[in-house]
Amino acid sequence: AFQAIAGACLRHLRLNEAVFLLSRDPEALHQMRVALRRLRSAFSLFDPILAHDPAARALAEEIKRIAEPFGRARNLDVFLEETLPASAERRPDEPGLADLGARLGADRDAAHAAVLAVLLILVLAGGAWAYWRPLSEHDAARLTARLRVHLAVVLVVLVGMRLAIARDDRVVEMT
Repeated sequence: AFQAIAGACLRHLRLNEAVFLLSRDPEALHQMRVALRRLRSAFSLFDPILAHDPAARALAEEIKRIAEPFGRARNLDVFLEETLPASAERRPDEPGLADLGARLGADRDAAHAAVLAVLLILVLAGGAWAYWRPLSEHDAARLTARLRVHLAVVLVVLVGMRLAIARDDRVVEMT
């Protein structure tokens, strides 16, 4: 059951990743953040089963750590797309709002760059662990070694797939 849930979360993330890579669509970023939060919830839900697996614990902590840029980028998107324009409309003569928008726009660009930096790592590490975990369930060291080999192969495949996936610019919500 965990593999099915984790796989659905990763699929949700990947489908929206393609949209985000093409357009920096705030809704795609939001949906990726939702997918990560659901994945973290799956780890919490299955904690009694996964508690003995050091690789599962390490991955859950890593997902928490690398999800942080998604939250920062999402907050900046909401502020720049909704909050700041509403404030500017209410206070059209406020001189600092344009400067604030420019500064925060640069911060958002940096936050989006941080999201891009973790996307591939998250998807590859999480996806590989979820699919290959049964091969070495009781041997975290062996799992790590296998993941290195599998990740190298998956990376080559996904780089090719990304070119095909990038042609579809729909935001996908997981129901």
